[in-house]
Amino acid sequence: MCVARVPFFLLFLADYLCVLFVLDSSFYYLNLQAFSVGSNKIEFGSSLGNKLGLGNIIIDSGTTLSFLPTDFYSKLESAVANSIKLPRAKDLNQVSKLCYQTRSDKVDGPVITAHFSGANVLLYSSNTFVRVADDVVCFAFVPSQTRAVFGNLVQQNMLVEYDLQKNTVSFKLVDCTKQ
Repeated sequence: MCVARVPFFLLFLADYLCVLFVLDSSFYYLNLQAFSVGSNKIEFGSSLGNKLGLGNIIIDSGTTLSFLPTDFYSKLESAVANSIKLPRAKDLNQVSKLCYQTRSDKVDGPVITAHFSGANVLLYSSNTFVRVADDVVCFAFVPSQTRAVFGNLVQQNMLVEYDLQKNTVSFKLVDCTKQ
């Protein structure tokens, strides 16, 4: 991907290479093309990106959940819900719409692939579900009408390095339970 007269920098994700747009001192943007749940690929196509039209999702280690445009979120939620065979539950905090009743530490959920420009990043249930009660886990994505954000829960079990001198963000997949 080439963009004339606009600086772009590279983001390294294990063996993957994504384009990272550094547009101001507040946010780093990535270009998300789609999410896949199994073989079901859901195109992103959001207009919630930045004002320059470069990148369409903020990567933010300071935001817990991931925020997606409402229409896209609904499609992703439906695909995830159709692939999980657990009893549904309500989030007592009323944050997440997709929750399940389970005491297990591992949710038998689908691997979700985030398709960024230049890379396909695998997200496991440990990245996409969060425990909100002793017997309830909820989807770590929520709908938004203002911004798309790739939050810190989906970045779990990854060492994340923001290099402000080189304007890069590097990721290394790790099992944090063994560190």
